[in-house]
Amino acid sequence: MTLHPLGGFDSTGDTLARMVAKGRCTIEQLDHAPPGAPAGYKPRNLVRDWIAVNQSKWQSIQAEYNMEPEPAVEAWPSPRDFFTTELPF
Repeated sequence: MTLHPLGGFDSTGDTLARMVAKGRCTIEQLDHAPPGAPAGYKPRNLVRDWIAVNQSKWQSIQAEYNMEPEPAVEAWPSPRDFFTTELPF
């Protein structure tokens, strides 16, 4: 099997985004250094950079592969999450 270079930023980002959409890997997994990398090596997550500048293309890839959107996360805890001794009634 012959290996071919991925190409430039656009083609590499598109390929990585499709890998994420297909479930082959996650965006978070691409944040980590590969096994055997030298100590102190900080990888650059190209798919995050690509998504930041290609939001519409990323949304079309997600739709193409029926990828579920990430769930919304609360910015802070709801007051209903805490017990209180002061009852309003």
